[in-house]
Amino acid sequence: MTFIALLALAASASPTVAQVEAGHLRAADRSYSAALAKRDLNAAAGAFAADGRFFAPNFPAATTRAAIRKQLGGMFAVPGMNINCVAGLIQVAKSGDVGFTSGRYTTSWTSEAGKPAIEHGNYVTVWKREPGGTWKVVLDTFASDDP
Repeated sequence: MTFIALLALAASASPTVAQVEAGHLRAADRSYSAALAKRDLNAAAGAFAADGRFFAPNFPAATTRAAIRKQLGGMFAVPGMNINCVAGLIQVAKSGDVGFTSGRYTTSWTSEAGKPAIEHGNYVTVWKREPGGTWKVVLDTFASDDP
């Protein structure tokens, strides 16, 4: 009887596919956030799936890799640009092949008047797990708290 109880406990203690993939997604999100912070255009643009989308406020939707690269490059070229993203929520579907991250971001830069500027807001990034297990961005969007 004790052996059967131990087997049942061991089976119930095994992580689900979604739990395992949430760890992988967390690592992918941290890598993408680090690429944004470093203004590493190749790594940031490379985080997107072939069918990825980037929706930045006040810009047209970037729906191709070239358009995503162009928008990210424009953001990175702003003088003094610093980007900091911190995920607060990471969810993965039971199937383990789609998920999202959301959290807070802060950007700071030098305004056209030469003065420091800062923005705080929220972001949501939708991800999919590609064949081979790599997580890629399907959609990234953000919204400012500031007027």
